[in-house]
Amino acid sequence: MKLTDQKRQQIIQAAVEEFHKNGFSGTSMDTIAQTAEVSKRTVYNHFPSKDELFAGIVQHMFGMVLETSPEPYNTKADFVEQLRGIAKRKIELFVSEEFINLSRVIMPEALHNPQKMQEAMAQMSAIESDMVNWFQQAINDNKIKEEDAADVCFTFMGIVKMDSYWSRLLKGRPVPSKNEIDNMVEKAITIFCRYYFND
Repeated sequence: MKLTDQKRQQIIQAAVEEFHKNGFSGTSMDTIAQTAEVSKRTVYNHFPSKDELFAGIVQHMFGMVLETSPEPYNTKADFVEQLRGIAKRKIELFVSEEFINLSRVIMPEALHNPQKMQEAMAQMSAIESDMVNWFQQAINDNKIKEEDAADVCFTFMGIVKMDSYWSRLLKGRPVPSKNEIDNMVEKAITIFCRYYFND
């Protein structure tokens, strides 16, 4: 990783820490610079304003989601096994400490700022287009009993987040063990396939 990328990552991590402790409005760029152990000038070189820094945090979070995008749909591979792999990658991300901390910073500010919420939702829709396309391929392959790939994707993501993301974010549950993650994956696959799988 280049030094400039390292500095950017330090700033984002420091901003997440400070926003989490003091809120967006209660955090100054000076404080973020101190926490990141960089100069204020370095912070502004990467992020000209606090709003742009917030946008950078959102992009970082969605970049993590993008890394869990599915491999191209394979008509010769077992559908359930492909789906299981996707669910596992998603759940491992959603229960991670970093992802939960990012969510705890982003969601309150986005809820209080309609424009930021709209921008975040637009970015998420673009990222999830890969998932929608994957499910469209599964529909075309006659593996799913549904015609609306976007609706299938929405349901799948809701099921996957149920015991992983929301239980961590809203109920404060600890990071699950590997065995617990495996159980979450199997539960999600079972629920989804009982309704959608065209076996």
